[in-house]
Amino acid sequence: MHRTPYIDWSKDVEAISTKFKNHWKELSDEGYIFVLQHVRGRYGSQGEYVIYRGVRDREDPKSIDDSTDTFDTIEWLLHNVPDSNGKVGIIGVSNPGAIAALALIDPHPALRAVSPQGPASFQFTGDDFFHNGAFSLAPNYAYSQWSMWKPELDSEDEDLVGYAFDDRYEFFLRLGSLANVNKKYFNNEYGTWDLLTSQLTFDSFWKRREIDKHIQPTNIPTLVVGGYYDSQDQKGAFGVFEALKTSDKSHVVHLVVGPWLHGGWRDEGRRLGKLDFDTATGDVYRATIQAPFFSHHLKGKGDLDFGEALMFQTGTNR
Repeated sequence: MHRTPYIDWSKDVEAISTKFKNHWKELSDEGYIFVLQHVRGRYGSQGEYVIYRGVRDREDPKSIDDSTDTFDTIEWLLHNVPDSNGKVGIIGVSNPGAIAALALIDPHPALRAVSPQGPASFQFTGDDFFHNGAFSLAPNYAYSQWSMWKPELDSEDEDLVGYAFDDRYEFFLRLGSLANVNKKYFNNEYGTWDLLTSQLTFDSFWKRREIDKHIQPTNIPTLVVGGYYDSQDQKGAFGVFEALKTSDKSHVVHLVVGPWLHGGWRDEGRRLGKLDFDTATGDVYRATIQAPFFSHHLKGKGDLDFGEALMFQTGTNR
């Protein structure tokens, strides 16, 4: 299962399915039933969308979050999808990686394997929107347009408002203060930007979104994935792993880190710029770690012969 706020899957189901299968070809080859779901309030899903919703207020019995939504979705699937063996796995990268991790809070009994990949967890103190509290100007400017409150901008290939210069450093140098973004370009039409620029202190808003502080260790097998060169969500992978391994008496929580950019493990993973790692690290990871992990826990096939942490060693390229 893949839960996401991105891309309107209904526009071209065949094309999106092909793209999805290419990213997870090894899983597709296993013949799993794939479930793609828009999170609450996105595209065909009802309700109100809240960016990186965070954890619910447990004092309020009517409160919801991505954990409860995932639970309800799995329950519905078990009663409505034929030919299932009743075991569910969930996978996601970046925001969907955080959503996958949140499924571990009050998990459904049928959830048997989870892989949070590059999960966005420390959104103020380390990842994504703020880096150690510093506002990430260029990424936030682009991300606010790509896929949040402007559904027509669904692709990173779309032209971004205001980029009149080939040199984006020059663009931001001429921009001036953050207030000029709405004055010159956004006109308060991009809700993500308005939200981010109104939440400039590390308060309860951000603390509810630090996933590692809320995950309850479980016995659910979990494969956490990160990249050494992930400028967006490197810290999240280590934080989620640390939170889960504290009481991992069954030794079912694993961490994989390779020489990858954000989500780079979905590609060949042999090169980074001019650096050549001698091995198609992404291909190796997906074939020898990711595919066996899900196959073992969802289908009962084979034995897993890898340990707690699998770290690619640059220099020796092993």
